[in-house]
Amino acid sequence: FVSMSRKSKPEDDNDDLERAPWENGALTVDVTSVPAEVVYKNCLSDDLILRLAYIKGLASAAARASKKELSKLLEVLEPLLEDEALGVRLETLQQLQQLAKLAGSTVAPDEVEEKVVDALEQQLKPSLDPGSAGGGGMRQGSAGTGALPMVRDALLATLDAICGELAAVPRNGMLSRLQRMANAALDKPAGLGGGGGGGGGKASGDAALMALSLAAVAVRHMDPDRGGLAMAAIGKRLCGHADLRVREAVAGALPQLYGGYASYPGALEQMFEAYEMLCNDKVWSVRQSCARVVSALSELCSRADHSQPPPSPQQQQHHHHHHQQQQQQQRADELQIRLLRDFLLNTLLPTKSQWVVTAARQQAGAAIATLRPGTPTTELLPPLLTAYCAAAAAVGQGAADVRRACAESFGDVVCKAGPGCWSQLQPVLVRLLTANDSATLCSLVASAERVVRLLATATATSDGAAAAATGSKGDGRKMALYDAARQVVSGPLLDVLRNQLHLAAPAASSAMAGLLDVSPPELQLELLQLLPALREPPAGERGRCGDWRQRLSLASQLHAAMRAVAGAAAAVAASTANPEATSLIARCAVVMCGDPVWAVRQAAATQVGLMLADAVPPAASASGSGQCVGPPLGAGDGLGSPAAGSMGRSGGVGSDGEDDDGTGPQAPERDQQSPNRTDSWRGTRMPPGAEAGAAKEAALAAEAGTLAGARAGAAAAGDGGIWVGAGTAGLAESMGCSESVGRQVAQDCDFRLQVFLELSRSQRAWLGRVLKGWQGCREMEAGQPRGDVVGGEGAGGGAGGDGGGGGSTSADVTATAPELLAAWLSHATLQGSRAEQALAISCCQKAVPFSGIV
Repeated sequence: FVSMSRKSKPEDDNDDLERAPWENGALTVDVTSVPAEVVYKNCLSDDLILRLAYIKGLASAAARASKKELSKLLEVLEPLLEDEALGVRLETLQQLQQLAKLAGSTVAPDEVEEKVVDALEQQLKPSLDPGSAGGGGMRQGSAGTGALPMVRDALLATLDAICGELAAVPRNGMLSRLQRMANAALDKPAGLGGGGGGGGGKASGDAALMALSLAAVAVRHMDPDRGGLAMAAIGKRLCGHADLRVREAVAGALPQLYGGYASYPGALEQMFEAYEMLCNDKVWSVRQSCARVVSALSELCSRADHSQPPPSPQQQQHHHHHHQQQQQQQRADELQIRLLRDFLLNTLLPTKSQWVVTAARQQAGAAIATLRPGTPTTELLPPLLTAYCAAAAAVGQGAADVRRACAESFGDVVCKAGPGCWSQLQPVLVRLLTANDSATLCSLVASAERVVRLLATATATSDGAAAAATGSKGDGRKMALYDAARQVVSGPLLDVLRNQLHLAAPAASSAMAGLLDVSPPELQLELLQLLPALREPPAGERGRCGDWRQRLSLASQLHAAMRAVAGAAAAVAASTANPEATSLIARCAVVMCGDPVWAVRQAAATQVGLMLADAVPPAASASGSGQCVGPPLGAGDGLGSPAAGSMGRSGGVGSDGEDDDGTGPQAPERDQQSPNRTDSWRGTRMPPGAEAGAAKEAALAAEAGTLAGARAGAAAAGDGGIWVGAGTAGLAESMGCSESVGRQVAQDCDFRLQVFLELSRSQRAWLGRVLKGWQGCREMEAGQPRGDVVGGEGAGGGAGGDGGGGGSTSADVTATAPELLAAWLSHATLQGSRAEQALAISCCQKAVPFSGIV
């Protein structure tokens, strides 16, 4: 509100009430500067807006009030909770929660808790028993709004919050009184259990729903042997209620009522007594509600075996405790078998109501997921699997919902059924992939990696002995993954990703790295062809954000994708990873560094840092305590080898063959130990370049006539010799580039200073090595026409790809991944805007984590 004029009042109306500064648009009052007496008076003001403003600070005022002032403030709770204005009542309920939380900070915590409990009980009583005289003393406005859904929800939320703050004694006392209150209403001849009693049919139904909701909240805060199981029994008593809404609600609330008591003796039996009554109800909607909770109830039976309560000291003294525990587990298995066989398979699925059948079919896959190996429940797997396959082939009304549920549970079904049932489940996958539904396709794509690993595990286990004998156990596992991926990912699933990517894009973005990790090289290349479509904002709206969260998910796993491609090359005994595959990932990272959403750009920049750290490993510090970020590509077996693109650790800049540790000036001859070696990022090593000493760089900077430049040059020269404030020749020599390039770089020195200040010594050294390698690569190939990354103005140029990352760019498949990534980092550091510089800083900080050494 820009301004709000208070309702004019007669001049002779002098009530001494402090007025809030509404002309400033304030809707709350800073009660820390207002006496408690003023808060008390304004909470009872006739001005609604003023009353609401001071109510918001009631709990805060009570925390600093004296004993007398606190008693006065607590007196306003009753009239405020009976206020005619609905907003006042809802805000006061919020203050009850705050008072319970701040009770320990007041001068009389017991008094505050007692007042809060009494006020809440007085509000809940009319909702539980509308026919009693308890609501007669309330104001007309309060009584008229008490049955509103928002009021009931606010009352239940307040009850839940207060129970979480109160000590055990007052909490149990309040819940016990509420339980007796609800049971007393149920015991009346025309009470909650009757149809039309207790203030009319709808009023009785509303009160029964309130009692059921109260029980569902209360059981979360009650022990089963201290009234909790009796509170849950309210649901059983309402199974015969005349109101259809009540019986439907009871069926849906059974998992909440007994969720915490599954392992308590007698709880599951009590739950199934109520469930059996509801499953045999004459109304189809009640049976439909029963069908929707089959998997949840089956899960409770499964948890009963693993959530046994700790034995009491008396139980520990008896030798029968273990025997009793086994009996309870056996009883839980029997009840689970009864639920899935008698109720689901024999009662709900064969029923004549299509609505009930549809709801039951949706539970088939989730029910299979609750079966436990090694228990009698596994005997139900064949019939449940048959029901699941039939549900996946369902047609007609509700078939889309059934297929969606089958797709969501497909991974769990494969896990429980095992690879031996894949011949039965593969047609289900093919059938579900024909659905033109985004949720169905996303569920299948998301579970594809898990299914591949499950199938590969069985194959690798069966071939484990032979692989161990030949010493190729690791390769055998990888080959098993690839064979499973060809069964699951190739074919219909890949066709869906190609032709209906707009429907499965969210899942494809999240699962890309995982799918690449289990796929063979030829399938990886097919999957990577999806990156251009996944990385772009909405078509024709380059500046619009679109669904940026899926692009953020994709950007966050590009490094893992690069390593997955490298791991696949190692598994097939390739010398290097497929350059086309790694280039596709690098181009994707570069393009996403220019995304319209900052979070996506930053995530992509950090992934660029990780990928460059694999190609150009951070050198150890002078003390020998430095560490590389993760296993470098090309070192060792498995996921981390060989190099991203074409450069391994043994042949890249900063490798073991290079003595430069990146922490201080080095002698020129150290980089010239192998002058006959082919030097290129496309090969194994960068061109040699001598680094100037600290004194020489400081002198060159001082010749420029700036003291600040000299200081910066002197400090930076010790960190690699590239951060020189001025001095074109020295800058060119330190970077290993031509003097013309150095002159252009020197012009951007002030702009680059921010990057220098934000990085640590090891980060600056690593960045210098990357930039020198990129500049040397470009100089080496100068005069040779190529279609790869062409720089813009200055040293950095624009990164290749589709124009992302800034600059005038063009690229083709001849540019390798390190070249693309280094080109972007060079441009962002030397020519980029402030935002691009921030991305370059994130890139370096991720590549070389700060170790505390500046």
